[in-house]
Amino acid sequence: IAPTPGGYRMRLTPLDSGGAAIATPTEQSFTVSGAAPDVVCHDVTLLPSGDVTRASLATVTPSSTVVMTTAQDAGYAAIASTYAHRLKLPLVLVTKSASTKTIVNTLAKKKVKVVLIGGTVAVSAALEAALTAGKVKVTRLKGSDRAGTAAVVAATVKRSDSATAVYASLANDPLTIALAVAYANVTDAPLLDVGLKVPSSTTSAIKNLRDRKSTRLNSSHTD
Repeated sequence: IAPTPGGYRMRLTPLDSGGAAIATPTEQSFTVSGAAPDVVCHDVTLLPSGDVTRASLATVTPSSTVVMTTAQDAGYAAIASTYAHRLKLPLVLVTKSASTKTIVNTLAKKKVKVVLIGGTVAVSAALEAALTAGKVKVTRLKGSDRAGTAAVVAATVKRSDSATAVYASLANDPLTIALAVAYANVTDAPLLDVGLKVPSSTTSAIKNLRDRKSTRLNSSHTD
């Protein structure tokens, strides 16, 4: 991510597990209404889905708190990613094919606490039960849906911690989601889901954040 006149430009390059590019980089430019914060260049790496759980488990340090959600839904992953980034916590993304035994054994051995992001549609009740049975302390932050979960997570942010809230649709375009995550992480901002029609949970969260500065991102794609 690099600054440009009036906004920023982001390039995404999908890589395989060996670090080799597996697709042509995709670029997206976006403008910012109002003053844009200073941004240094960031690299965004996308791992193949089969490697996500193993790779993210490898980032977990002993006696830490770990943020966990599904790798199958980019919206939930975005919410969890910004939450983990803001609190400087490792993020574990789980796939449907991931070994529950491996996840539990790894986290129990490292004596961590786990914060699950989303309801059972994001992280199954079976995995939560397995973690609890493995003596891993589990807390779940959830709403009635993805937008509700984003609002619950945003509510954990102290008003003094951030001057900005980022609102984005977390349902469709992966690049828009990646852009929202990148911008939220740059500004240490909570991320809220506006969907195709602004959900009531997001409206309530916006009211709770009413004294913050709001930023609208307008994007265009070039392939």
